[in-house]
Amino acid sequence: MSVEVRVPNSDHQLLPGMYVEVTLTLDSKQRTLVVPGSAVSATKEGVRVALVAAEGIVHWATVRIERDTGAEVEISEGLSEKDTVIVSPSPELAEGTSVRVEP
Repeated sequence: MSVEVRVPNSDHQLLPGMYVEVTLTLDSKQRTLVVPGSAVSATKEGVRVALVAAEGIVHWATVRIERDTGAEVEISEGLSEKDTVIVSPSPELAEGTSVRVEP
């Protein structure tokens, strides 16, 4: 994640072109679940994640993204810990399609 920060520099200790590595601790007011970025699809129906529901049936769940780092996405609404997420669903994967989960 790239961030630009403006820092007072009245004593001119900071020079143009200098870089620094920092760690940002961000508070989250909500509990989130982390999924791979490839699992999230933005469609005309909204932001969704494909799940394998009971009996191996595909269900597209509408979710709310709390934080997106690219490789991973934190979901605050629409998923539970018990859900089986399809990591890289095809856009053509239709609701109600029967699938088999391979370990």
